[in-house]
Amino acid sequence: MKIKSFVISALLFGTINASADVGNSGWIMLRKIQSAQFRAISASVTGCENLTGLLTNPAVAGDFDEKQFMLISEAGFNDDKLGGVLLTLPYGKWSISGGFAYYDLGSEELFWYDGAALNSRTVNVEKNYFGIISAQYKLTKWLFAGLSVKGLTTQLVETYTASALAADVGFFAVPFRNFSLSLALQNSGVGGKFISADNPLPQSIYAGMGKVFELKKSYIALAAGVNHMMIDETTTPEAGIELGSGILSINFGYSFNTEGVNTHIGTEIVFKDLVLGYAYIPSDSMGGAGRVTLTYKFANVAAKKYYENTDNDDNPLVKPREEYRRPPSQRSEPPQVKVKLKPSKPRKKPPTLSDY
Repeated sequence: MKIKSFVISALLFGTINASADVGNSGWIMLRKIQSAQFRAISASVTGCENLTGLLTNPAVAGDFDEKQFMLISEAGFNDDKLGGVLLTLPYGKWSISGGFAYYDLGSEELFWYDGAALNSRTVNVEKNYFGIISAQYKLTKWLFAGLSVKGLTTQLVETYTASALAADVGFFAVPFRNFSLSLALQNSGVGGKFISADNPLPQSIYAGMGKVFELKKSYIALAAGVNHMMIDETTTPEAGIELGSGILSINFGYSFNTEGVNTHIGTEIVFKDLVLGYAYIPSDSMGGAGRVTLTYKFANVAAKKYYENTDNDDNPLVKPREEYRRPPSQRSEPPQVKVKLKPSKPRKKPPTLSDY
């Protein structure tokens, strides 16, 4: 039937539309959700504290000091739209994170023959519903572990539906001050079929590293990562840089060994505990896409930790980035330590020969 051929075409359209990293694996929604900050930075740099990093490596959220709430919105490629919410709640050595996202590829007109008559109907090409729950644990002073469980449902042309269940496991290490390592296994699980076609999960391994250089009133964050798709047998290296001073930061990223969508240009502005981000992702074949994020941080714990540990160069958990992002009027002052000295008693002179 014509409708079945259209469904297959819609599946291919959604796959190509959502990402440049296409191959034999499907469920592009599992790789679609990103923020105004380049992936290598959010998944590999300590002190960055961007919630979308846990979608690449669940252990990243264990390095967060603050409760955070993030809204994500993206639009651009062929009228597709994405929206999502992420939340993390640190508590002692544990952190609990979760979120929900929705991705709509827009509408197209469907044509089919009923005998000799040509019929048509406008249908939604593809809808995706995504949910995640994640837990992080601080194994040592500098090593974090994380586990995520993700569920996904996709509906094609308002007719065919399939679901998938996947899990991520990762480790995030900060062995030296301002230097971090990231390692994660992504999307291991079970994916459903569309009609009779297999739609395997995009299982992959991600490894990255990040380094923050502290300047007088600013910082430079460098990140490099590599993502290896197991089923597609493709490897995608990527590199990113972020420059920040006061309330403003700018980040750039580039993914190698990809076609069409490989460049990221983003910026973030801090308003007290709010962080507003915007990124533009250009594409030669599909036009550009705009991505907007809004993050609320419930407390300024990270800034206080920075000042409390400034004199300890051996402490790997010092995070200058969160404090440098804030204007001087909003920065935390170093704690004042008051020392009380007891008055010393007058010393007795040592005895001399005349005293005997």
